[in-house]
Amino acid sequence: MSGAMSWPFLRLYGLVILYFSANSILNVIIPLRGESLGASNTAIGLIMGGYLFTTMFFRPWAGHIIQKQGPIKVLRIILIINGFALILYTFTGLGGYLVARILQGVSTAFFSMALQIGIIDALPEKDRSQGISLYSLFANLPGIIGPLLALGIWQAGGMNYFTIVMVVIALSTGLIGYSAKIQKTKEQAISTDKQEVSMFSSFGQLVKNPVLFKCSVLMLVSSIVFGAITTFIPLYAAQLKSVNA
Repeated sequence: MSGAMSWPFLRLYGLVILYFSANSILNVIIPLRGESLGASNTAIGLIMGGYLFTTMFFRPWAGHIIQKQGPIKVLRIILIINGFALILYTFTGLGGYLVARILQGVSTAFFSMALQIGIIDALPEKDRSQGISLYSLFANLPGIIGPLLALGIWQAGGMNYFTIVMVVIALSTGLIGYSAKIQKTKEQAISTDKQEVSMFSSFGQLVKNPVLFKCSVLMLVSSIVFGAITTFIPLYAAQLKSVNA
């Protein structure tokens, strides 16, 4: 196989599955664990929201930094931070969960941009759409399997199995990420100065361009609804006695 289905890219897609599997498991475990520790819905919401907020906040800078430093260099640093966050979940309480979620949010902002920019840079133009589509596919697959795995971990007795899973994912993503290679097909012609101007001027477009503003508000509201549903469905489902997973 060649192009977007070649071995180096298949390894990247495997890395994507592992990375987002941790988050899909945590989306179920953290609310359940938080409730068992006596946390209020507000506290659980803040802990879970820390991830999405920091991802949103750091994403505008992620592309700029990755373009300067290269996707692989940034990816390796991010996987160390993400691995530390995953380990942090295994031995801390609610305060540690909030710190870990923030670290994960920063990691995800850079991880997704690094992979997408790396795929675009490494593939010829005719294969780029397939590469990005496969990235999106493998990023969403954990959302199907992860919650079921999380529920199995929780019902099996809890945090010992959770610790093992988090450590395995942290080590696996690190090993695969550090052995990954992404080579550009051509050098980028845009200078660093132009990128910086473009990045900061884009914020002004939120006010100047009414269409962009409306789209941004719609995406923000949708993200709030999606985040709230993802967070509180595990808690609601646990109260239903007439259904199972």
